[in-house]
Formats: sequence, structure tokens, C-alpha cells
Amino acid sequence: MSEPIRVLLVDAPTLVRRGLTALLSRKRRLRVVGAAATGSEALALARFLQPDVVVVEPTVPEGGTALVAGLCQEMVEGVVLVLTANRDEAVARRLLQAGARGYLDKDCDLDDLVHAIERMADIAAHQLGIDPAEFRFRNFIQPDQFPYRSATGWEYDSGNYPAALRKAMEIIGYEELRREQAERRARGELMGIGISSFTEIVGAGPSHTFDILGIKMFDSCEIRVHPTGSAIARIGVQTQGQGHETTFAQIIAEELGIPAKDITIEYGDTDTAPYGLGTYASRSTPVAGAATAVAARKIREKARKIAAHLLEANEEDLEWSNGRFSVKGSPDRFKTIQEIAFAAYTNHPPGLEAGLEAVDYYDPPNLTFPFGSYICVVDIDRGTGEVKIRRFVAVDDCGNIINPMIVDGQIHGGLTMGLAPALYEAITYDENGNNQAGTFLDYLVPTAMEVPMWETAKTVTPSPHHPLGAKGVGESATVGAPPAIANAVVDALWHLGVRHIDIPITPPKVYAILREKGVATA
Repeated sequence: MSEPIRVLLVDAPTLVRRGLTALLSRKRRLRVVGAAATGSEALALARFLQPDVVVVEPTVPEGGTALVAGLCQEMVEGVVLVLTANRDEAVARRLLQAGARGYLDKDCDLDDLVHAIERMADIAAHQLGIDPAEFRFRNFIQPDQFPYRSATGWEYDSGNYPAALRKAMEIIGYEELRREQAERRARGELMGIGISSFTEIVGAGPSHTFDILGIKMFDSCEIRVHPTGSAIARIGVQTQGQGHETTFAQIIAEELGIPAKDITIEYGDTDTAPYGLGTYASRSTPVAGAATAVAARKIREKARKIAAHLLEANEEDLEWSNGRFSVKGSPDRFKTIQEIAFAAYTNHPPGLEAGLEAVDYYDPPNLTFPFGSYICVVDIDRGTGEVKIRRFVAVDDCGNIINPMIVDGQIHGGLTMGLAPALYEAITYDENGNNQAGTFLDYLVPTAMEVPMWETAKTVTPSPHHPLGAKGVGESATVGAPPAIANAVVDALWHLGVRHIDIPITPPKVYAILREKGVATA
């Protein structure tokens, strides 16, 4: 076996959170030999330890140039990798010239990747003279190809991408909009139509792939049904406004027939919370929701034994429906879950443990892959460069839906968050590294005045391995919205020779382009 790669981390807590160890391992073992919090510590440790790799995250990338150069001088053979969120090419060149062997964008996430893919798809479609929707139809993974193994080894569990895009096109009236666009363009008006079709990978995660410092990323749920028939469930994920109190109660209500109002969901209590890795990356329903469903089913199986005892029948002669077990062929002979719960503490069968409770540790066999297709229509004011979103249709597929209102709320919030970086939000620095967006006067956040009337719809492609057939949805709209908006703006300006505009696409950026192309009206 090869020797482990010896790594020195600078600003280690952030790097560990980013999972850099997994990024660097490349199937070779890593050994962190030191961690430095300051530049002087990093230089001293590099001189003493002579690591194979130093990974550094300078707070201000410009200030990191000297640190990179110093580290390269201190080490005989080691290399320096820079982890930063700065996307300035000039900064990257300076760091590489100082001796860095790699420049890693620490914030390159699914949102960034989808944005790049969808922008490339639109550019390719336009340059080939193919309608952007038709281009996507030709390149989609088809429904009969699932489960689909990607080039990077992930197995997409299920999907029907053409159906989602087709539904979005029908809702928005795509063909008619294209005809309208041609008419408006002939009159000198600027109208654009943008498409974004995306797939997410959520529900971390399967223990064979995901861990945090060795701690596996499955989740658990504990459910106890009281003698009164009410229940309490403790979950390892934390609600942040997603409505876990409602969603998880509904899961139990559906599985056990206990009214949701009689179910208490407890979370975030460090004295009583069960094992769990928290709420992020749309993992609550895919992982903790599955644990809740399986724990409830364990309770239902025990309830079947108690019901058989009470009804003096064989377990296999009982059928479950609407919160009760009844004898097959004799529907008038039944016991409700409330009656069974009381008997679990007062009249349980001999040899069966009293009580009615269960715990489940759910280790998902795979991630879930929600997807969607969004279409955005924009009009551009030639006098100001302002981009106005006329319509925005979002078709999402998150598998089986537990609570439609909560899902719509998640999508509406995500669309608004996606609108923000597309047209408004930006953190900028001057040449000295000073933040130029330190107040809400300079850092623009969309309000109700800027947010359009979102039009949402669904297709349903259940996850084949999830107990409920559900997938995550919390971040889908933040992934799909920005490229749909950017594609619409570029589509409006394509005939003028515009091929790309970096987000946020602000009025000054657009107006400068309009002036350059000679079509500005003021």
C-alpha cells in the first residue's frame, strides 16, 4: 500500500466542514499532520513538517499571495492548493504565479454546476440553430434508461425529464411565445425566453459513501404511542421553517392512523434527540422521513400481534385499513390503533413485550434525484437596462409529495432565492479587499415588489428505494431559477451578438451592452 498523503491544513475548521479530505483522497489514504490558524503558524509548520500538500484558505485571496509564496519557499517538495470562493481570474493568476499548484473554488456547488451546464446547453442550441427546448429533448436521459449510472459512478434512481419540460411548455404556451418574440423583435423590442432543466442529488447519505470525520450520515427516529393513543416522535433533523412538525406528523398519521393533531414531533433537544446528522442539502425527508416511516411500520407490525390477541384471530387473517385492524371477511370485528395502544399497556399477549414504541436507524441505499424544468419570460427596457420577469413557470418532481402546501412554500422560497443572485445580489470588493456591499443599501435583496407571480406545477416520479417514494425539494428551485433567468436575458439579446452575461445581470450591465450595440433609447 502506498504511503499516505501528509496534509497540512490552514484554517482547518472550514476545510473540514467542506469535506476537503474526501476531495483530495483520490483513493489514497490521507493523514493530516498539522493545522494552522494563522499565516505565521502555517509557515512554521510547513518548515518543520515538510508535508506533501498544504491546503490554505486565505480570508482575502489577494493577501494570500504572499502566504502562498512563503509556503512554497519553506517546503522542499510539497505543493500548495488554494481553496477560495474568489472567482477573479486575475487573483487566480497571481496565486498560481506565487507557486500554488491548484486553485479550488470552495463554493462550486450544484447551483454553479447546473448554471454552467444550462448556459452551455443554450449556447450550443443557438449556435446549432436548434430550439433550446428541442436541444434538451434530444439530450435528456430517457425514462426507460433508469436507473441510470452516470460517468462519475452515481446511479440516478428515477426520472422523467421530458415530461417535466413538456408540462412547463404547455403551461406557459411556449410555441405562441416564440411567435410573439419574433414579432416583438421585428419591432425592436427585447423579449427573451429561457429554459433550465436540472437534476439534483440529495439525501446524504448512504453510509458506504458519506460520513463526517468518520461518523456515518444516516438518521434515526424514535416513536412512542401512549396508552391514550396519542404519540410522540423524536427526530434527528432540525426544523428551520420547513414545517417538519407538520410533515413528520403526517407520515406517522398515514402509517398508523393516529390523527396528526395527536402526534407531537420533538427535535433539537440535545437531552433527548436521537442520532442524526442534521438538516441541510434537502436530506430531511429522504433520510429522517424514511426513518420515521419505517419506525411507524415497526409499530404497526407489533400492533398487528396485539390486535390478533384481542380479536382471537391469526395475524395473517387481519387486514389494515384506516387506522384499524379487522378480520378478513368480517369487517365488523376490528380494533382501532387507539384500542390497541391501550391494550399494549394493559392487556398485551403473553410473551410479547409491553408498550408500543419503535426506533429505526435508516441508512439509505442510495441518494434521491429530484429534478425539474423551468421556463422564464423576460422583457428588457431599452431605456434603463432593467430586466422584468413577465412569467416564470416551475415544474418540479420530488417524487411522492407528503404535503403539497409545504412543498409549494419551499419552491416559492427557493425561486425567490434563485432570483436574487440572478438579478440582484453580489458581494464585491475593491482593489484593496474592502467589501463594497456591506449594507443592504449596496447589497440588493429582492422584495415583494421585485418578485414575480411564480407559477408552479408538478410531475411525480417516485423514488424506487425510498419507503415513501419521496425525494428532497428544499433546494431545487435555488438550483433551477438562476440559469432560467440568465438564459432568458441572453436569449433576448442573442440577435445582437450577446452570448453570455455574468450574474447578477444588473441594469447597468445590460444598459452598457445596449449602448455598445447601439440599441439603447436613452
